[in-house]
Amino acid sequence: SISDAVGGPNGRIAKAVIAGATDKALIEELYLATLSRIPTAAELDKGITYLRAGDSRASRAQDLLWALVNSKAFLYNR
Repeated sequence: SISDAVGGPNGRIAKAVIAGATDKALIEELYLATLSRIPTAAELDKGITYLRAGDSRASRAQDLLWALVNSKAFLYNR
């Protein structure tokens, strides 16, 4: 299911976090996976700010991925 892919222990986010991906690399991975493009400078800055704003980086990355999946850009791409 999509939920497992987003939040599961074998999902993209978990693997990136375990591998020690930087905030920039993690955000770029999420954008490439959902929108087939890298984030703009403004999107990257907002994403990094969001990832660093809370205690659970993985949870915040999951939130960001859900936001991208539910965005109009994703709907038009898919």
